Amino acid sequence: MFEELSTPLADPQAYWKRLGLEPARAGKGDAADIALLDKLILAHQRTISFEDLDSRFSLAPIDLSIASLERKILQGNRGGYCFELNALFRALLLSCGFNAVPVIGRIVRMATGPESPLNHYGILVSTADGLRYADVGFGGPMAACSLPVFDGSVTESAGQEFLVTRRSAGWWCISYRRAGSQDDFVEVCLFRDEPCLPSDFLPLSWYTETHPESVFRTTLLLNRRTEDGNVSLREHQFARRSGGITEKRTVGFDELPALLEQEFLITPPPGLPRE
Repeated sequence: MFEELSTPLADPQAYWKRLGLEPARAGKGDAADIALLDKLILAHQRTISFEDLDSRFSLAPIDLSIASLERKILQGNRGGYCFELNALFRALLLSCGFNAVPVIGRIVRMATGPESPLNHYGILVSTADGLRYADVGFGGPMAACSLPVFDGSVTESAGQEFLVTRRSAGWWCISYRRAGSQDDFVEVCLFRDEPCLPSDFLPLSWYTETHPESVFRTTLLLNRRTEDGNVSLREHQFARRSGGITEKRTVGFDELPALLEQEFLITPPPGLPRE
C-alpha cells in the first residue's frame, strides 16, 4: 500500500543535474564517502530551496511518493519542506550506495511552549566512522554538511558551530552558535536514532500541511543557502545574509514570481496570489 514512498529514483541523472554535480558512488568505506555526502548536502542546500508554497496558498496536495517528489522538485523546478526534501534526498543517497535511514525529530528552535510535537524528518547515514546526521529540509540554521552522531561532537560549518548531545531514550539534540564565539549554544532540533518507515511521516506531513494553526498554513517560508550566507522569506519579509551582514526589505506578493526565480531558483507555480 505504501510502496510508492520507497521506490527508487526514476531518473537519478536529473537529480545530479539539478544539483550541478557529476554522478558519483559511495561504498569505499572511508573518508571519501563522508566527503561525497557533505558535497551533496551543500549542493542541495544551495540549489533546492526550502519552501511551503503548496501549503501556504493551497496550491496542490502534498504527495510524498518518490515519483511525485521527482515531478515536483526535479521536473517542476520546485523546493519543498522536510518531509519532501529529505525523503527525496534519501532516495538519492540510496541510489549512489549510501546506507541511509529516515529518523523522526522535533523542531525546538523558537518553540513557543513547553512541548514540541513530532514534526521533522531527518536522515541517519552509516559510514565507516559511525553514524552521521544529514538534513537538507530544515528551513533555518542547519549544517552545510553531515554531523557525526556522538555525544559532545562539535562541527564547524559555514561560520557556525553545531553541537550534538545525547539525550535520554535514544534522543539526540542539535544546537548551534556563531563559530568562534563564547555564546551559549541554541537548541535547534531533536532527533531519535531509531529508524522509521517512510509511512510514519504521512500523518505528520498531513497535519503540517492542513491544520489551520500550522505555521505552514499561515506563513510563507522560504530559505536557500548562498555562497556566503543565505536568502530567506518569511511572509512579506525578505532577508539576505552575506558576509555577516543582513539586509532586509518588505516585499508584496506581486513581487513573488520574480523573487522565486531570481533568489530561490524556483519556477513559480500557477495559482500564486497577485497581491
